[in-house]
Amino acid sequence: MEEWTKREAKNFAKRVDKSINQLAQNPYLNQYSKESDTFQCVLVKQVSLFYRLKGKHIELLVFWDTRRNPRDLKL
Repeated sequence: MEEWTKREAKNFAKRVDKSINQLAQNPYLNQYSKESDTFQCVLVKQVSLFYRLKGKHIELLVFWDTRRNPRDLKL
């Protein structure tokens, strides 16, 4: 299992904060899946954030390791 350094973890947290702020401004910015009624935001090559819109709210569903089998993703 690959471990992140403190620096990498801090940079990832900044990326998550930035992405969530962007979602708040424009939640339709990312790729949409009609099948699961979700959006996918690629945070880094290995991690995507899946979310759903509930009225005026953004429901964060899962941070997904993209190296895993996509069939295991249950939204």
